[in-house]
Amino acid sequence: MFENKNQHLDDREIMRFMIPLDASVFILGVVKNIDYNTKNVEKALYSLP
Repeated sequence: MFENKNQHLDDREIMRFMIPLDASVFILGVVKNIDYNTKNVEKALYSLP
């Protein structure tokens, strides 16, 4: 009985840890994408005559 309770708590802790992890990975991806896009825009601006 106690083992099941502890296992349930562990799962919840893991979920509480994994959700912010996924969010931060997603945000990092978005930031990298924005950074990449701004570099392309800068290149395009520099290549204008």
